Amino acid sequence: MQTVILAAGRGTRMRPLTETTPKPMLPVAGKPLVARTVEAAAAAGTDEIVLVVGYEGGAVREYFGERYAGTPIRYATQSERDGTAGAVAAASEHLEGPFAVINGDIVFDRESLADLYAAAPAVGSIRVDDPSNYGVFDVADGTVTDVVEKPSDPPGQLANAGAYAFPQEALEYLDVPRSERGEYELTDVLERVLAETAVGHVEFDRWLDVGRPWELLEANELALESIETDIRGDVASDAELNCEIGR
Repeated sequence: MQTVILAAGRGTRMRPLTETTPKPMLPVAGKPLVARTVEAAAAAGTDEIVLVVGYEGGAVREYFGERYAGTPIRYATQSERDGTAGAVAAASEHLEGPFAVINGDIVFDRESLADLYAAAPAVGSIRVDDPSNYGVFDVADGTVTDVVEKPSDPPGQLANAGAYAFPQEALEYLDVPRSERGEYELTDVLERVLAETAVGHVEFDRWLDVGRPWELLEANELALESIETDIRGDVASDAELNCEIGR
């Protein structure tokens, strides 16, 4: 399965960090944020990754090249910031067969992503205490029947995790009208898919939407938790550490 990773955004909520660095390239424990997403997709078993780039896209292309984490990389350019469905439309020329779409600014666990690929067609979900700030899935007998954006009366606690495993037919549904905020929304594409086929959901174990500076700090904390430590050499039992404040 191919995976489209959305990495075209400028990241205005991350200013001033994104004044000179595109949001996907902001550092998380020594690697760009979107590299964590690419690595998760590669480890989950994707066959190929299509990175959709836009603002400062050259920096993304230079970093990843034609192959990363053992997985072929292709690129698509979203010249106009016209929404998530617009991003997939930009990548559509590279897509054949079922495909996944994941947001490049969200931290996923690779195990849940692998489950999403295996369950296709399916969407990723995350259980939240206050669903009113999210797109929320209406689920019946394990099948998603609808997605409701920021509902005042949520149909449940399963929020949209920004990860989709679509059938090939979804490419025919990309010509959605602009939403009230003037963008082409991938959730509108999902609604068309829901009308045509049964779509399951996979509840993600680890999920973090990195949209603001403090969430970038949290992403670094999560990444550091999984890094293997390596202490080289021996520390003598009678060793003393001496230091002075200010030096």
